[in-house]
Amino acid sequence: MTSKLNKILDTIVSGVVVVTTSVHGNPFGMTASWVTKISSNPHMIAVSISPKCFTHNKLKESKSMGINVMSWDGLKIAQHFGTKTGKHIDKFEGMQFSHSALNNPVLNKGTLAFMDCNIVEYLQAGDHTLYLAEVVEGYFGENEDPLVYYRKKYFELRENLVCMSIDEIEA
Repeated sequence: MTSKLNKILDTIVSGVVVVTTSVHGNPFGMTASWVTKISSNPHMIAVSISPKCFTHNKLKESKSMGINVMSWDGLKIAQHFGTKTGKHIDKFEGMQFSHSALNNPVLNKGTLAFMDCNIVEYLQAGDHTLYLAEVVEGYFGENEDPLVYYRKKYFELRENLVCMSIDEIEA
C-alpha cells in the first residue's frame, strides 16, 4: 500500500526551489519541491524538509531562509543542490550568489524569483519537519519558464501553453 500511495502522491505537480540559509557567514542550501503558500496576510509559506538533510538543522539554527524559485534554465543548479550533501562539500563553491537582507544566499542565475523569509515556527509532520515562514521581501529573477517536478522528473512549464477552465471545456 505504501508504494501505491507514494505513486499517487508523486502525481502532485510542484515547483522546484533551492532553500538557502547562512550560519556564521557560511552558506547552506538544498533543493526542495514540497513548498506551498499558506497565508496572504501575513505572506507565509510552508516548506517540508527531512531531518536527514544537512540543511535541516542549519535552518533551525539560522531562523531564516531564502526560497530561490527555479526556472528551467536553473535545472543543473537544482540538480546540484539536490544530489550533494553540504555535510561534506561547499555546495556554493563556484556558484554565483549574493546575500539578501536576512543574509540568505540569493542564486544569481537560474531563478524565477526569490523570497526572503523569517522562520516563525517548525513542527513535526510525519517523517519531515514543516517550516512555517513569513515572507518579508521578494525579487524577480531574469527567467520566466518555471522548473516543475512531476513523478520524480523535472519538466519545463512554458508560459505560452494554452490553459482552459472547466467552464470553457464544457461549453
